[in-house]
Amino acid sequence: MVASYTQLLSRRYRDRLDSTAEEFIDYAVDGARRMQNLINDLLTCSRVGRRGKEFAPTDCGKVLEAAIANLQTAIEENGGRIWVESQAGNGSTFHFTIPG
Repeated sequence: MVASYTQLLSRRYRDRLDSTAEEFIDYAVDGARRMQNLINDLLTCSRVGRRGKEFAPTDCGKVLEAAIANLQTAIEENGGRIWVESQAGNGSTFHFTIPG
């Protein structure tokens, strides 16, 4: 709903907005879409045990790419960095720094 309304604002008023306002609307739309995806994923996860579907193999590389993509911009905008250390059979550890 938030994404829909910000997109509507963008379409109706884009010719009246400066580039900074357009950029803010784009951030709001992107953030609302990502939040909706997270909510949908949480709902899917909450139903795993109740819907009778069996677990399936997951490409953890794709999961890692999505997690880093979600965090990368915020960390870089604040002068930080993000990286992952992994060992087969021992899991992965995400690290990030934000100067402060």
